[in-house]
Amino acid sequence: MKSGEPGFIMIRAFVFILAMLPGLASAASIDEVDSQIGDLQGNAALFHVAFDAVQKAVAADDAEALADWLLYPMQAVGDDGPVSVDDRAEFIAKYPHLFTAAVKAAVTAQSYEDLFVNDQGVMFGDGQLWMGAFCKTVDCSEADWRILTVQQTN
Repeated sequence: MKSGEPGFIMIRAFVFILAMLPGLASAASIDEVDSQIGDLQGNAALFHVAFDAVQKAVAADDAEALADWLLYPMQAVGDDGPVSVDDRAEFIAKYPHLFTAAVKAAVTAQSYEDLFVNDQGVMFGDGQLWMGAFCKTVDCSEADWRILTVQQTN
């Protein structure tokens, strides 16, 4: 392929566009993610606690510890399709159907620097788990972080 041919021009244009989108090409820093969380969700320091606790509970396969982080009632997508989870006891009973090997792998492998953050929450993996902040104060200096949903993404 020569430099003047249409295919070559398209490839160069694609590479140029990728270079202009640094967020797609590389991970953000912890400070950048914290800034996004602070701007869109609230107190990022509180999220660090939630992030660590959720990853630890999932790695230990500790449904009881994880149950403390859910927002009830919750809609989820388990290995058998849509699931409603009304309370702690129901979550613990449904845990094996919600936290499949793929979901557990996505949550435990999630690096802080690669989190996706928007005004809806913070996403682990490819959407297998979403968390959001619920502000207790106007400035969100006090907030509760909760798991909003768990879903199979295959």
